[in-house]
Amino acid sequence: MTTTTRLCVASFASLLLASSLSLPVSAQAGPPPDPQQGQPYPQQGYPQQYPQQPQGQPYPQQGQPYPQQGYPQQYPQQPPPGQPYPQQGYPQQYPAQPQPYPPSSYPPSYPPPGGAYPVPAPRPRGAMHRGILLMGYLGVMGFGGKSSAESDPVASSGTALARPFGVGAGLRLGGLLGFFASPMLSLNAELTLDFPSTSTPGTGNDLTAVRAAFSFSPLFHMDAGNLDLAIGPKLGVWTMDLSQPNFDGDDTLSYRGWNVGVNVAAMVKLGHVSLGGLFALDSDHVDTACLALDGGGDDCQSVNDVSSQTVLSFTGVILF
Repeated sequence: MTTTTRLCVASFASLLLASSLSLPVSAQAGPPPDPQQGQPYPQQGYPQQYPQQPQGQPYPQQGQPYPQQGYPQQYPQQPPPGQPYPQQGYPQQYPAQPQPYPPSSYPPSYPPPGGAYPVPAPRPRGAMHRGILLMGYLGVMGFGGKSSAESDPVASSGTALARPFGVGAGLRLGGLLGFFASPMLSLNAELTLDFPSTSTPGTGNDLTAVRAAFSFSPLFHMDAGNLDLAIGPKLGVWTMDLSQPNFDGDDTLSYRGWNVGVNVAAMVKLGHVSLGGLFALDSDHVDTACLALDGGGDDCQSVNDVSSQTVLSFTGVILF
């Protein structure tokens, strides 16, 4: 080896020695410690249920059992008194506080406590009138003054009827049938049958009398508490026959004409029906008088000298 080569090797060794002596102490201390060193390694194969806590610090919920590994927690853990603890990684299954349900659109089935549903005012019966009207009556009738037959000069002197004769009070029956045009107004047809009593003083002959009237009789209805009140006019036609038997047949004297009048009724409400009384006033005007002797044909003529007759009646009435 030459002298030059030896000098080069010695110089290279000197440089290596000098470099090793100049390194800092920290570089010789070795690599820095791992920051994760000292932390427990997470369990393999199971999801981490809660974040790992640093060593030396207690778990926030003391005394609480650690959740089972591998199973989801069904209900949230209850926080310690005075300290709510947020749920870690688990959805809240139920709200912490029950939410009030929105008000229902349906009316309540029962009244609120301490209260009651308002009671509607009772409807007057007059406001409930509708449909068909049916009214029947039965009672007594009479004449205000003389009947038309008693005031007829022909009947008292030129007929075969027993003379003198009289016509007095008797039985009345009839009814009204119609419908309610409104709760306060009914439109009705009325049929009336009268059976006046007769007398033939000083004779042994029998005399019978029958009066019939057919009229249009509207009624105005009014409510008065427990009473039904009704009032209305009437307009129609009438006839009255007086018959006397004899050996050859019946002798009959008839009067016909038109009539006007009024009906006034007061009734007590009894459920679906009303009971009460009916007062009626009729004024009969005579147009025609007819005479039939021995059962023969009628001999009729217009008359203007026969007085009209007034008929009064009072009957018991039932309204359906």
